[in-house]
Amino acid sequence: MGELFDSCVDWEETSIREGHSEGLRDGEIAGQLEGRDLGIQKGLELGTEVGYYSGCAQIWRLWQQRNPSALSDRADKALTALEAAIRSFPADPQEAGLQDSLDQMRSKFKTTLAGKISSISASMQLHCLLVLGHDLLVIIMTSKVNHLENAC
Repeated sequence: MGELFDSCVDWEETSIREGHSEGLRDGEIAGQLEGRDLGIQKGLELGTEVGYYSGCAQIWRLWQQRNPSALSDRADKALTALEAAIRSFPADPQEAGLQDSLDQMRSKFKTTLAGKISSISASMQLHCLLVLGHDLLVIIMTSKVNHLENAC
């Protein structure tokens, strides 16, 4: 009778160990998939935000080239600082200063907007067409200026 009881206890312990091992393996796989999906989502959000700031800076700089007196000195300095923050943004998502760099870029963007770019942009109609081809980003910009000199 003792052997029968021992074999039942052994079977139960073996089943528990096997179930634990299977659950651990399945949990690791599910965790990796979920982590990958979350990483892709957050990376996309981050890339979209940085790309937005970069696109705005490019458009404003092109606009300034077409209208040299369009930006005040303060706005030009702020735009230059924003461009520097964009260039120095780490390409490696594992880099320790990523969040600080993003916060700095956000701050520079807000400063640039405060430097008269927002009021000038409101007085302009910008139509941008981004065309990707041959590894080049071509920005075609047309603008209709309404009292641009007064906005500065």
